[in-house]
Amino acid sequence: MKTALIFSGQGSQYIGMNNIFVKNHIEIAQKFFDLSSQILRYDIEDVISNGPAEKLNNTKFTQPSIFIISAIAYEICKKKGIKADFYAGHSVGEITALYAAKSLTFKDALLFIQKRAEYMEIASKNNPGKMLAIINSRSEDIKSILQKDKTISIANINSSNQIILSGTAISIDKIIPFCKREKIKCIPLPVSGAFHCNLMKSASDSLLKTLNQLNLEDSMMPIYQNINALPESSNEKLRENLKKQIISTVKWKQTIDNMVKDKALKFIEVGPKKILTNLLKKSHPDITCLSFEELIQDE
Repeated sequence: MKTALIFSGQGSQYIGMNNIFVKNHIEIAQKFFDLSSQILRYDIEDVISNGPAEKLNNTKFTQPSIFIISAIAYEICKKKGIKADFYAGHSVGEITALYAAKSLTFKDALLFIQKRAEYMEIASKNNPGKMLAIINSRSEDIKSILQKDKTISIANINSSNQIILSGTAISIDKIIPFCKREKIKCIPLPVSGAFHCNLMKSASDSLLKTLNQLNLEDSMMPIYQNINALPESSNEKLRENLKKQIISTVKWKQTIDNMVKDKALKFIEVGPKKILTNLLKKSHPDITCLSFEELIQDE
């Protein structure tokens, strides 16, 4: 039986998410918090512990916060003897996967995420946008939304019954009443911009220099990447796909389907919540999937 580790993305953050480490893993957690604050040059632990929510939900702070929590959780998984055959991460979680697969050092991964988040925040200010989850809808419903407003695009295909849309703030605000009239269930997401669409083009362009200079090694195990849902290990392919990631659709459903086809029968979500776990349990109820909290709850 093959095991896959999947790493959380934006939307999984919450104030006090560091408390999952308090009971038995405070020493390893504190080591990473102290190191992270030195690298970032501000007290990231305070942001994670105390927020406020508006600050934590700003992508500038969200991305490094989720990465740090997920990296600590991964180190605890290693300590528990968990070994993975495959890795994947949702959006910023893909960078955590690169760290776990020894393609990036912790410092390089965190500095890259800091730049990624800063450029995305600037793009969000220059092109204000929002994201909207569409739940339990038919493909015809998605088509009708995209036809209604051609500036809206598909950001994430998370599962057969959850699609995430990105668009300008005006476009998303206008489409919500349309969804309600058409009885299409929609949920606005707690993010500070419209990610994985062309509104992030300036951020993607700015990130190219950082990516080209990034010390990216071949990964220890295959990483199924967001833009094509395929396993990659070579640093050239990993780098090339990362260049397009923040302006491309996250093909998460296809990623999970491909991992299952490749004999992954046990999944562990490494991160602060169990968003990916819940998605997977609905789409593949016969597959074992645990969140990190479930993994450590009996300690």
